[in-house]
Amino acid sequence: MRRRTLGSVSLMMGVMLIVSSFIMMLHPGSTFALVFDVAGDDSYRLQVDPSGESFFDIKNMNPGDTEEGTFILKNDGTQPFHLWMEMEKVDSTCEPDLYDQLQMWVTYRNVQYYFKSMSEFSGMYLGEFPAEANRDLRFVVHLDGPGAGNEFQGCSLTVRIVFKARWDLISVDSVTLTVEKRIIDEDGVDISFLSPHNEEFFTVTVNGEPFTISTTSPAVLTGLPSGDYTVVEELPLQDNYSYVSGNDTVNIASGSRTVIITNKYVEPVEDKVNLIIRKKITDADGNDISNTSPHNSESFIVTVNDIPYTLSVLSPIDIRGLEPGTYTVREQLPLQQEEYIYISGNDTVTISSGTATVIIANEYLVQEIEVPPEPPGTPDLPKTGGVDQLLLLLGLILVCLGHLLRRNSVAMKN
Repeated sequence: MRRRTLGSVSLMMGVMLIVSSFIMMLHPGSTFALVFDVAGDDSYRLQVDPSGESFFDIKNMNPGDTEEGTFILKNDGTQPFHLWMEMEKVDSTCEPDLYDQLQMWVTYRNVQYYFKSMSEFSGMYLGEFPAEANRDLRFVVHLDGPGAGNEFQGCSLTVRIVFKARWDLISVDSVTLTVEKRIIDEDGVDISFLSPHNEEFFTVTVNGEPFTISTTSPAVLTGLPSGDYTVVEELPLQDNYSYVSGNDTVNIASGSRTVIITNKYVEPVEDKVNLIIRKKITDADGNDISNTSPHNSESFIVTVNDIPYTLSVLSPIDIRGLEPGTYTVREQLPLQQEEYIYISGNDTVTISSGTATVIIANEYLVQEIEVPPEPPGTPDLPKTGGVDQLLLLLGLILVCLGHLLRRNSVAMKN
């Protein structure tokens, strides 16, 4: 009697577990769709692949799931254009909003941008596209497992990405950035428009995009979306010119802004040498993050033969007209910023002629709460999860056990 009762109980528990596991498997997850649109006249010849309207269309996204995809952007015309990307939420059915929960990584031109939530992303200037240029734009979206619970089950979210190409660079809500060149002599007198200085060309980058400027030909970037723009002059410069000031990150909310890059010209003196010291910041994986905020504006103290100088990514040390000889470059340790550590660069260099360049490298120690995590890989396990399968297996075992106990009970009774 006891075996029969035990068998019946085992059978019922097994059936209940099997039914429960199927119910959990069939419970809907989150739905996420990412569509895109190309704005502007067809004559701009912007081609976006994949060419279909829907980029991501995920019907059952569960906590811990990751989806990724790549746009291929191409200028299919004969003229260059400037390109912007904007994102907007089209529809969301849940509260809290899935738009605030989905993490996103955007990789463009070998630079990865991390957003703790899709709602943090407002737009991105993708730079000038030369004719027939091709560039990849990769997206990774991830629904964080620990941070997303049952409240997102059955939710849906639709987000639209809009690409805008312009030849004329004119838009109603645009801003303008002008980068000018100024050259001074050793006494600080402006000699920008004197020959041969007005014939010299220099290279500056705006958010990583290179532009050539001179004292008579500034870079005028119109039709830009409002936002932050980092302007950096590329070093080393031509002989007898040294960087003085102007590298900066500026925020342009409306209207226009002018950045002036100032160089000093020193008359050539025989037997004189030059020393340039630059700052480099890397992350834990060795990736160069020097030109990203806030690292490009952090200041550090460096000594040259015990004389202190202030160094940052935006403000390199450029010393001209030194006597040939030996110069000891040291970063002052410990660093004032606890989140940075010294990696390399302290050195003693002998300069007999020309220019020597020393690069002081630091590593940024990201606080765990602020770490832009690596995009998680696509999970190998089914989206139904290991717990559901375990319940199913346990239910089957209990059903078999109950069936055997009942058979034994009937056999003993006979």
